[in-house]
Amino acid sequence: MSPASGNDPLPAAAPTALVPTSRTTTGGASMPTTTAEILQKFYASLIHAQKLSPRTLDSYRWKLGAFARWMAANHPDLPLVEWGYGHFEDFLSAVQWKSLRSVNKFLDQSRKFIRWCKSRSIFPKDHPEWIGDYKRHRVARGKPKFITREDLVKLLEATTGHRMEIAIGLCGLAGLRRAEVATLRWECLDEEKRTLRVESPKTARVGDRSVRTLDVSDRLFDILQRHKGDRKPTDLVLAFPLFGTNSGNGNRALKALCHRVGIKPIGYHNLRHTCATLMVRAGIDLGTVRDYLGHRDLEMTSIYTWSDNASMKRAANAVL
Repeated sequence: MSPASGNDPLPAAAPTALVPTSRTTTGGASMPTTTAEILQKFYASLIHAQKLSPRTLDSYRWKLGAFARWMAANHPDLPLVEWGYGHFEDFLSAVQWKSLRSVNKFLDQSRKFIRWCKSRSIFPKDHPEWIGDYKRHRVARGKPKFITREDLVKLLEATTGHRMEIAIGLCGLAGLRRAEVATLRWECLDEEKRTLRVESPKTARVGDRSVRTLDVSDRLFDILQRHKGDRKPTDLVLAFPLFGTNSGNGNRALKALCHRVGIKPIGYHNLRHTCATLMVRAGIDLGTVRDYLGHRDLEMTSIYTWSDNASMKRAANAVL
């Protein structure tokens, strides 16, 4: 069975399943008793523990909420703890998914939700996962969108002294994620060693890759020094809502800036792609780039190894 393709028309929004669970207390402590309450507790845990962006959190609410609504419509009397692989498979078949990548995200979110339920004793430890042995789909990664070194310089020069310069510098020169920039504090900058300690909420569960220490380039160090002033160590580096509560707010301002300086419009995550691409093209080995970006494995970093026309010409002329 494979999900169909289409425009992702998930079931019409109906009240989330309100079927009581079969487990209501643990050691005398009160627990959520309905599927809706359990999902809300799970979403809250994602906000506090992993500091997910609003866009990622909306993805969880959309996909897991759609499954809950589908279960409420088709199996209204079935408690959450009794949801099984058959229901999961029927839901996958009923929905016209936009892409296989969307299905993979739903699988990952389901696994995380089930693990969370087990950790809260909502499910017993030996509870079978409703996803069964369903495997993630292999999805070919496209070329990352990035800009040239010259275009990155244009953005930095156009924002000298402006608050956007910090975000552009951290994403484009150090390859930080938006969430990492938004939670970065001045105490993470070691001015003596010229290093930056970055905590990644995205890879927090991986242990040693959740915190990485990066050497800071001279240009980025100058940017940070210019904006630090008399800020306290515990102050956020971005002490203003540049990214806003909506994930697209910051990108819209950046794209407007791109139009003003005459380069193709990009978002902040594309600056991270730019940093990685320029590193790889400069001959930095993939292992180092992986550690610098905070990737879990080399497979994620390998998307930056595709060849451009200039590289292909050099390869052709290198034979003889």
